[in-house]
Amino acid sequence: MNSEWSLRLTNREFVLWGYGPRGSGGSHIDFAEHSIHIHVFDEPIVLPFELPKPLPNMAAPQIHEQVKKWGWRFEFKEGLHTTGWVLADSREEALEQANTYANRAKSKTLISTNDNNEPTYHNPFIDAMTRIREE
Repeated sequence: MNSEWSLRLTNREFVLWGYGPRGSGGSHIDFAEHSIHIHVFDEPIVLPFELPKPLPNMAAPQIHEQVKKWGWRFEFKEGLHTTGWVLADSREEALEQANTYANRAKSKTLISTNDNNEPTYHNPFIDAMTRIREE
């Protein structure tokens, strides 16, 4: 079965940030720079990462670390829906982590039932491992 999931793999600068000191709440991973392609310009516009504005009743957002690493995530329709970024020290480690995630994923799509009404499922992340978008 062909799904629209793919594995995105990139080696670049990432920013690890969160609300309050590291370990005090959820952490986030984003690109250190974002490129925006606007058709009227020849070159992309590069914007540095900016922390979000503080939210009421939450600790102020702060950057915990900026690192250059391999990052991977599964994407549906090239970014319409994604899993979170996961960082690795090498391309091989990133692929190994993604493969482990894919094989353990609980995400399954019902593709058919037989005459006894027994379901057949497909794990879209296993299929995504055959479509790697590397930057």
